[in-house]
Amino acid sequence: HTDENFYVESARNMVESGDYLTPIYQDKKRFAKPILYYWFVSASYKVLGVTLSSARLTSALFGSLAIGLLYLISSRLFEGRTAFYSVFILPATFLHFQISRWASTDIALSFFILLALYYFIRSYQNDFKENFDVYMFYIAMSLGFMTKGPPAIIIPGIVALIFILATKRLKFLSHLRIGQGFLIFLLICLPWFATMYLLHGNEFK
Repeated sequence: HTDENFYVESARNMVESGDYLTPIYQDKKRFAKPILYYWFVSASYKVLGVTLSSARLTSALFGSLAIGLLYLISSRLFEGRTAFYSVFILPATFLHFQISRWASTDIALSFFILLALYYFIRSYQNDFKENFDVYMFYIAMSLGFMTKGPPAIIIPGIVALIFILATKRLKFLSHLRIGQGFLIFLLICLPWFATMYLLHGNEFK
């Protein structure tokens, strides 16, 4: 897939140059996506060597983890064998199967969105009493943001908001600890963005 070139080559340049902060593709800085997926592919290269298979292993791993995560979500939302069937339905879905084989950010983004929704469901079912679940909701979105940007915040955020409005549980909005969530987001995302701005200035901005 053509999008794979960006991550396969940029991660290879990171391993060869030792610069794990600035993605370089065809001798040009590439700031189109945040850094996390490049790090995943680079780590795979370091362990397994620089090959297309090791580059794609990151997506295969996230695609596999998403199946188990869907089982956990389904088991909380539905009764009977629905969760069991979901384990077979998701990997049999062509799009999931396909993008789990590409060295691109899509399946990792999908995993982090599912992870955020999983912890939102846990929080809701526990009346938002467990700080860990609420914080993990924000950590998952922040890691997704560092993988592919705003969709990782927008999608689970809108789902959570619509669900709370539809169920008329507006009191839970304050229990979401949005201020603390924003601090978590800054702690995870700001260091790399600030470093890039300090290193590259207006070119990065």
